[in-house]
Amino acid sequence: MQKNKETNPTYKLCVVGILCALEIVLSRVAAINVFPWLKISFGFIPIAICAILTGPVWTVMMAVVCDIIGATLFPTGTFYWGFTLVAAVDGLIYGLFLYKQKNHLLRCLLCTLTVTIICNIVLNTIFLVRTGYIVGPENEAFMSIFWTRVGKNMAQFVVNGFILFGIWKTLDRIPARLRKL
Repeated sequence: MQKNKETNPTYKLCVVGILCALEIVLSRVAAINVFPWLKISFGFIPIAICAILTGPVWTVMMAVVCDIIGATLFPTGTFYWGFTLVAAVDGLIYGLFLYKQKNHLLRCLLCTLTVTIICNIVLNTIFLVRTGYIVGPENEAFMSIFWTRVGKNMAQFVVNGFILFGIWKTLDRIPARLRKL
C-alpha cells in the first residue's frame, strides 16, 4: 500500500533535515557575537517551525543533531554536553507549547519566555561558567555575566515572541495538505 507523502517518515525526515541546515546557518553563521558569552541569533525560527509541524519528539531530535553538527562544523571551544542538553530542552519546550495548538500571541510570548528563562538565562549561564568561559570563583563568575544575559535575553524574548507569532501566522496560510507532516 502506498503511503501518503504527509505521513511518510522519509518526507518528514527531509523537511526536518532542511530545517536543521537552516538552524545551523542562522545560529552559527549569521549570529552576532557581542561577547564570547553573549550572542544574538535567530536560530530559534527553524526549531519553532519544526515544533509546529512535527511535534516535540522530532524537534528534540532536530535540536540535538543541529547542536552536534554545528559544534563540529563551527567549533568555538571544546564540545560540552551541557549545551546539547540545553538544545534538547529548548526543542522540547517549543514542541510542547506549539504542536497542534492554535496560534495566539500570548502562547508565543509564553513559549519564548519559558525558553528564555530556563534555557538561555539559567542553563546556558550555568554551563558557560562550568566550561570556564568566565574565569573566577563560580558564584562570582555566574553573577558577573548573569545580569548582562538577563537584560539581553529579556529584550530578545519580546522580539522572538513577535517573530514566532508572525511566522506561525504565515504557516497557517499554507494549505493543510502541504504543511501536514
